Amino acid sequence: MPRDCDPDVAAIPNVEVVDVDGLRGVVDVTLERRRQSIPHVEEIIAEHTERFAHWYRARVAVPVISSLVKRAEALREAELERLFARCPELTERERMLITGMSLTIVSKLLHARS
Repeated sequence: MPRDCDPDVAAIPNVEVVDVDGLRGVVDVTLERRRQSIPHVEEIIAEHTERFAHWYRARVAVPVISSLVKRAEALREAELERLFARCPELTERERMLITGMSLTIVSKLLHARS
């Protein structure tokens, strides 16, 4: 640059003469590299779009799940109180084992995997 540069300038060390016409090749190579990257970029976008859609659909269920967990825990505690009231002879260890079993059952019911 500019176009009226003496071509002998290219003989100077560390100087490269590139005219506007020569830049076309650089632009073409760069554009082709970008075009080749498009499928990979589309895969990344599709993956993130799917993650977002999954999160968006799941967020609606959070209050329902939370309510279900609270209800199950309230039922579990109420049934334990009834059992312990009817069986005062149970030892502390037996009460702990029964409580642990009830927690495990509720947890498995609420977090079951298909």
